Amino acid sequence: MIGTTKGLRYDVLKGILKKGYKVPTPIQRKVIPVLLEGLDAVAMARTGSGKTAAFLVPLFQRLHFHSAQVPFASPLSDPLLFVVLLVLLRGGSLQKTERERG
Repeated sequence: MIGTTKGLRYDVLKGILKKGYKVPTPIQRKVIPVLLEGLDAVAMARTGSGKTAAFLVPLFQRLHFHSAQVPFASPLSDPLLFVVLLVLLRGGSLQKTERERG
């Protein structure tokens, strides 16, 4: 994800590139650097614009750091992992609802 690499750990960036993502979407270019700085962000963009990745990439980085500090934490007691699960479940349910309406 060229353009948003500042502040990303090498292993996180390597994983992103390995999955085939090379160019960030506009929402990712704006949101990822803000979240990597530890700031809050509210963003709105169309379905399929990369919002979920924009919020998850910084969380993956924080999870990587957190797991190094607490190697055997329960997923249910880890607030960062809870956020990741909540984002994924919410996103999936919203897309399902949109398909059912459409």
